[in-house]
Amino acid sequence: MKTSVLIATLAIFLSCTNTPPSHPSLETVNYITVKNPELGYMLSIPDYYSTENEGPEMMCRYDDFPVLAINYVSMEEGDERGLWPDHKPDKSQSAPNGWILYSYTHYDGPFGMETRSYVKKIGDKFLSLDFRLREEDRPLEMKILRSFQES
Repeated sequence: MKTSVLIATLAIFLSCTNTPPSHPSLETVNYITVKNPELGYMLSIPDYYSTENEGPEMMCRYDDFPVLAINYVSMEEGDERGLWPDHKPDKSQSAPNGWILYSYTHYDGPFGMETRSYVKKIGDKFLSLDFRLREEDRPLEMKILRSFQES
């Protein structure tokens, strides 16, 4: 009996997912351009995102929720961090401009976040734009992704 309760509790705990906040209407969003001279790219993000930089990587938050992580990793580093290398490409949807799309649940501890990672090789590593947005915010995701420019 104790084992059944423990297994049920563990299953519920591991199935917890964080839900991202709703974004304002796309028509009302103002954008800022962020640049990464180290990797030679720039892209536009909503001006209400707060950003944290760590080397070539960046975390964008909205209402304290990590809505966009920009990671620059080798396959091994990405695998160790539980990022896209653990998953198969999502071939059910097309990704623009040479990006490869991965759709998966990313776990930080017990909580999972639905993640859509767009990945491309830059130099000897891989750059990924890891979006954690609601389904209805996909147009914003596409706008950010399409703003990406290599310099």
